[in-house]
Amino acid sequence: MKTILRLILPPQTAHKSRLRQPGQNPSVLLPQILGRLIFVWLVTISLASWAEATTNRPGGLSGPRHNILLIIADDWGADSLSLFNNTNSGNVSLPPTPNITALGQSGVLFPHFYARPSCSQFRACAFTGRHSFRTGVGTAISGGTTPVLRTNEYTLARALTTNAPEYSLASFGKWHLSPTTDLNSPWTTGGWTNYAGFFGVGVANYTNWTKIKNGVSANTTNYSTSDQINEAIAFIQSQGTNRWFTWLALNAPHLPRHKPPTNLAPNYAGLSGTASDISANPRPYWEAMVQAADTEIGRLLTVVDTNDTDIIFVGDNGTERDVQQWPYKNPAVTETTTGNGHAKFTLFEGGERTPFFVTGPDVVGGGRTNNTVVDAVDIFQLVQELAGVNVAAAKPADVILDSQSILPALQGDVVIPRPYLFSEQFNQGAGDGFTVQNNHYKLLHIYSTHVERLYNLVTDPYEYTNLLTGSLSAEAQANYNDLKIHAAPYLTLATTAYTRNLVPYPQVTGAKLTNGNFAVNAQFTQLSANGAFANPNQPVPVAYSQSGTNLNYQLILWRTADLTDPLSWTPVATNTATSLTTAYQVNTNGYLVDPNPASDHYIYRVTHYTP
Repeated sequence: MKTILRLILPPQTAHKSRLRQPGQNPSVLLPQILGRLIFVWLVTISLASWAEATTNRPGGLSGPRHNILLIIADDWGADSLSLFNNTNSGNVSLPPTPNITALGQSGVLFPHFYARPSCSQFRACAFTGRHSFRTGVGTAISGGTTPVLRTNEYTLARALTTNAPEYSLASFGKWHLSPTTDLNSPWTTGGWTNYAGFFGVGVANYTNWTKIKNGVSANTTNYSTSDQINEAIAFIQSQGTNRWFTWLALNAPHLPRHKPPTNLAPNYAGLSGTASDISANPRPYWEAMVQAADTEIGRLLTVVDTNDTDIIFVGDNGTERDVQQWPYKNPAVTETTTGNGHAKFTLFEGGERTPFFVTGPDVVGGGRTNNTVVDAVDIFQLVQELAGVNVAAAKPADVILDSQSILPALQGDVVIPRPYLFSEQFNQGAGDGFTVQNNHYKLLHIYSTHVERLYNLVTDPYEYTNLLTGSLSAEAQANYNDLKIHAAPYLTLATTAYTRNLVPYPQVTGAKLTNGNFAVNAQFTQLSANGAFANPNQPVPVAYSQSGTNLNYQLILWRTADLTDPLSWTPVATNTATSLTTAYQVNTNGYLVDPNPASDHYIYRVTHYTP
């Protein structure tokens, strides 16, 4: 510090002999001395603040904090951006995106990013760093039936307001986390200090829609994508040298499909724009909406100092099936082309894999791809760390986070381990279930139909072959066992069509070895005495929405001889409670017996499962 002060102080302070010239009146000199002392004090304060801003950053980040821009595209999967689908297949048509592509090429691309199957779900995960079963937002919010984000959630906006107050905060575009009737919800629920955009699933018409700003609702005929960019530009320009974080949630290319203004999508100027043509040929209109968004992002970037702004680009869920492309939609695989296929609203790769990249001054060695598996919940931590927040130390003690840091992947070419990735969706029917995957295999489980699928993501990354339709190899069986064990902490039972309660772990009350048999006494946990459950996302207790065999509950006894090998666990006994009623789930004592404990050093565990 002294060395720095010597460099910046006026030169006369370096020599005592020059403080007072012979015959000079001390009273005349005093203001000069005080002025220099005040200057030194101010410089010291300034340097201390600078030192704090440059050193108190997590993950090894150095230098001052930067502005942060998060751009969210709606219904844009990894199949439809050249950065992530450059397979040169004749079945692929990619819209021109020069601005987005240039951003991605200057940063770090993450091809193994998992959003969520639907928009509200993704937003809740990214905004809180928590899985859907914790927030209750497990599907797209619609009407008054689906749970909205609770007002007491520790959101990203609240975290930055408390722990990085030097950042001005703004959210523009699609909110979709609260009732459409609560015009103040971005502030009261989200914690935003600036918001302008629209509520609900999407605008009814891109050039005739309802805009909410500062809690006031009004109709506007501005092209929706352009209006969101206008708001972002106005906010950024108003900040001057202040630090800012902007959450820009575009509704493009979400429905309704249309022909954008020609100046925004010149490559598609020849489209007729008629309802019949849009219905018959949806893909080019979807692409035109993408080009319009890219054009407007280019306009936004003219006012963003890219040398002083970290930019995150992400899609919120997979592309819709009617406009989805190969490889997730494959005509040779029938299940990918019917219903929701492997697209939005599904737990397949095509429903959750979306574009995701980070670029800016906190990225070291841009222009590369990193194979870290990244979850939507990680955005919560990433934004805070870029803003200099130590997330683990700053969060409230009672808040459980599921996010992890990806900063090392921005700082160097390292792949960050994620042993298991979990996702879920709360929709009654074929979309209701969960996935859990390790670095090799993925288990997809549909609650309502008890359908399970197992995929080898190394040899079958687009999930064309369900391994459970045939005999499993020893490797596949070991991974299947591993995934069932690691699904246990996340298993839920439906309490309404859209809400969940975690299934408690079973109680193990005793273990013994008798006559060569090892046994444990495990109890099915009583979940309810009257069929009703206190659910934080509902105003009153709610009952099971599923009944009969849908309430099957297994206790599985596993054993291994090697704790260092996660694939060595083998099921040796299963106890199933079947056909339970909606009234309650009874306590049931049952011995789980290993009839052949041939080794003298087996290790056992008990987990539950919902078959």
